[in-house]
Amino acid sequence: MDSFPDPVPFISLARECDLPDNLVAAFYSLCCDSKTRREKLSRMTRGDLETVMLGRECMMSFICGPAALQLEINTWVQDSGNGIFRDCTDKKCHTPVLKAWSDILQDVIRHGDPLATFRTHGLTLRQDVRDYDDFGNYESDGMCLWCKLRMMNGLHGLRQTLFDKLPSFFGFV
Repeated sequence: MDSFPDPVPFISLARECDLPDNLVAAFYSLCCDSKTRREKLSRMTRGDLETVMLGRECMMSFICGPAALQLEINTWVQDSGNGIFRDCTDKKCHTPVLKAWSDILQDVIRHGDPLATFRTHGLTLRQDVRDYDDFGNYESDGMCLWCKLRMMNGLHGLRQTLFDKLPSFFGFV
C-alpha cells in the first residue's frame, strides 16, 4: 500500500490523537508489506504487534474459509449427478474454476495484499470477458463466459466484504 510509507509512526500518532478509524489502514498496510515487515514490526509495541499478527491471521482465515464459501464455486460448477451443471454453460468449467481460485489464493499468499489481488484478478477476468469472441472460444483458462462473469462478480463482492470486515479483523469493532 502506498498510502503509508511507514505505518509504524502513523500508528503511534493515531493512538496519541485518538483516531482509531485511521488505524485499520495502517495495520492492513503492515500485513501486506512483506519486504520490510520484519524491520517495521521490530519497532512496534507488543500490543500493536499482536494486533497485526492476529489481524493477518483472521484475514487469511476468512479468505481461506468463509470467502471461498461466499463465492459458492461448488454450487455453480458442480455436477448434479446427471451430467447437468447448474448455471455453468459448459460442464468442463469445474476444474478451471477451481484452478483459478487456487491461483488467486496463491497470489494472495505470495503478494500479501488480498484487496489488490482480488482487484487484479477481477480486472483480468473483465478483460477476458471483453475479449470473448462470438463463437464461444475460451481463453487459455478454459472457463465459459458465464463462469468468467460469475468469478469476476464474485471477486468484486468478496473484495467489498473483505474491506468491510477489516476493522473486525484488527479488533476495532
